[in-house]
Amino acid sequence: MTPIVCIAALVALGLVLVGRPVALWKDCVARSCLPVVEFAGFAAAMLVSTAAENHMGMSLAWWHGDLQVVEETVETAAYVFIAAGVARVSRVVR
Repeated sequence: MTPIVCIAALVALGLVLVGRPVALWKDCVARSCLPVVEFAGFAAAMLVSTAAENHMGMSLAWWHGDLQVVEETVETAAYVFIAAGVARVSRVVR
């Protein structure tokens, strides 16, 4: 494991221990603001991005356009889905 990965893992662990993620999830479920649609959109966008890069045995060979543009566009869409999910959850944190 590289030092950067170790540092990132320790920071993530610290945020989990300090940030009360279980309580946040319970609040989201109780208030019906769990970002399920946003998570699904993010996953779908990242799968299309992976296929556009010909990774993991996936391919968009049938697409006649520029795959670099497709990959960058769906990655941007994935980031928008993440931002939408954070916005939905942030209403609970207030």
